[in-house]
Amino acid sequence: MLRNNDRLKSLCRIRACSFEQFKRTILAIDMPAIYFLLSKALLVLFAICSVTRVIAQTDVLESQVKAAFLYKFPAYVEWSSSSFADAASPLVFGILEADAIADELSLLAGDALLINRKVVIKKLRAGDSIDGLNVLFVGQSQT
Repeated sequence: MLRNNDRLKSLCRIRACSFEQFKRTILAIDMPAIYFLLSKALLVLFAICSVTRVIAQTDVLESQVKAAFLYKFPAYVEWSSSSFADAASPLVFGILEADAIADELSLLAGDALLINRKVVIKKLRAGDSIDGLNVLFVGQSQT
């Protein structure tokens, strides 16, 4: 029993080492392998960041394409005289639950005239009235 305790004490004893022993231990580590692993870890991190950026760009591109489609759409419609209150009435877009598309459409429209009418974009929420709209876009449901 005493012999086992001595062995345990010798295993658990903290030894001080010289600086030379420490240097030999550090130099024994395979540095090229560590550099290789670090480079792979950085590549993975870069890939994750790139994918996140591509996904974000895809969402923006989708909003831009939908807004462009909506902007061009009224030019292909034959509007009856009853579609507008008078000749000076604006063309009113209602964008329901799709603020990114409404923002892109606002950028496209600017102060330009579309079918010889000023363009008005209204951001709508569920339950808002759709009276007075000429074009209604319903975004995807978030539920």
